[in-house]
Amino acid sequence: MKTDEFLFLRATYYRWCQLWERHCGPLKRGPKVLSVGDLHIENFGTWRDADGRLVWGVNDFDEAALLPWTHDLVRLMTSAAVAVRSLRIKLNRDTAFKSILDGYKEGISEGGGPFVLEENNGRFDSDLSTKDRCW
Repeated sequence: MKTDEFLFLRATYYRWCQLWERHCGPLKRGPKVLSVGDLHIENFGTWRDADGRLVWGVNDFDEAALLPWTHDLVRLMTSAAVAVRSLRIKLNRDTAFKSILDGYKEGISEGGGPFVLEENNGRFDSDLSTKDRCW
């Protein structure tokens, strides 16, 4: 953790919660919703759902809790900023932030739900239904 800022962020979630309460001012006063809690850019992945469809989304809910709606969004954007700074991802920070906010807005406007890679997703539609692929 000492040499990797991103690993430090991931490993110190409960300290994050203490600092969030102390430092995030108006952001901590939003309505509370069921949240992932320890959300960061490495908490996304793929799996097969009960119907065998390939799904992409959040795959770690160990710290799920009722939190202000802003909590997950700020934590995810913080993890993206740290990942950009440490060259863990090759985007600039503004592009990463815009992608997160666009995805968040789109998810809210569409009512949430899983992102099924095999259903009406343009570039993802090409033969993803093969069950014996290794993802």
